[in-house]
Amino acid sequence: MKKDIFLIKFYYRPEISYEDWILKVYVDDRNICEFTVDGRIEEDTGNLIFLSDWFKNNLKFILNKNDEFPLAVDGNSGIEIRKKAYAIGIKENKEIEWFEAVYEWSERHLWTFSGLEMIYPDVMFRRIENKIEISWDSKNKYTDNKNYKIEFTHPKGSFFVNMEKFEKEVLSFIDRVERITEIISKKMKSVFNGKYIDSSYLYKRVSEDSLQRNFLEEINKSGYNFNSIYDLMLLDEKDKNIVPVFLKYLKLFELDIKKHLVRFLGVKGFVSASKFLLEEFHKTKDFIYRFTIANTLSLIQDENILEDLIEIIENRMYGEARIPIIYRLYKFKNFQLEKVLVKLLNDKEVSEVAEYSLNELKKI
Repeated sequence: MKKDIFLIKFYYRPEISYEDWILKVYVDDRNICEFTVDGRIEEDTGNLIFLSDWFKNNLKFILNKNDEFPLAVDGNSGIEIRKKAYAIGIKENKEIEWFEAVYEWSERHLWTFSGLEMIYPDVMFRRIENKIEISWDSKNKYTDNKNYKIEFTHPKGSFFVNMEKFEKEVLSFIDRVERITEIISKKMKSVFNGKYIDSSYLYKRVSEDSLQRNFLEEINKSGYNFNSIYDLMLLDEKDKNIVPVFLKYLKLFELDIKKHLVRFLGVKGFVSASKFLLEEFHKTKDFIYRFTIANTLSLIQDENILEDLIEIIENRMYGEARIPIIYRLYKFKNFQLEKVLVKLLNDKEVSEVAEYSLNELKKI
């Protein structure tokens, strides 16, 4: 079997949170992220956009042959040299510039500076000739925890990876995380031009029941392998064939679940959901649900219901629930909408977001 010389894998865990992922990084066929708690293998989750952003900002330094460790310190790997540099600085009472040099270089090469909040190892990347050295040392990283004994399966090591392979894998990781994060961000959006709409319900989870199981079973007949309803957050354009199943079951679910499922339908081109969503928008008395529907309709961008959307945003009875539709109205690229948006500038509840959409329309 082919070895995983360098591979970044991640797995979505939306049943915990829509921003949670399990991270596995294989170096020379070893998952250096694997750890045990009191002797039992466990998994932690975190928002990988932090790690993706760190790689995006620092890959150019990692690949740069001239960005070497700034101090004359010997060691068998980058992470060992860093540790020795701090020890020398303390022992020899070095000036602050010594420590600043170590810190600034580490910011560009040690992924711990990504700010990722989960249990993961300290890993350093640096270029040596035409290879990338990956080194890690987390033997003592969590020894201060008095409640649990956390240990990594592969606590220390180093390995050289072909530079092109390394760059390709990291760029692929960045691209995948950014594309998925964009899907999640659009569907979960709750801040529009500084106006926050409560979306705390998105972090609540409902226990699985027979209706959910039946729903997933019917969807999975189309070739999917969803384990929970929350996995459906990542639906995109290629999944429009399962919208009829959504519409069938949305009528049966209780409101708390409907708020989630409606968010999942926020995909451009899911026009077969438009009529049902419009009916739900007018029928419901729940502001959050109405706002959720508006966000989803604004993402579907169904030109066949544009007149219906205009009626909604011009009706002050719907208050701030109109905000998502107004916010993305310019995306219809219909210049007749300019008159509608200008009129909304006099509506205090939505004037700021109307001004934003109007300005965006004028840029087209």
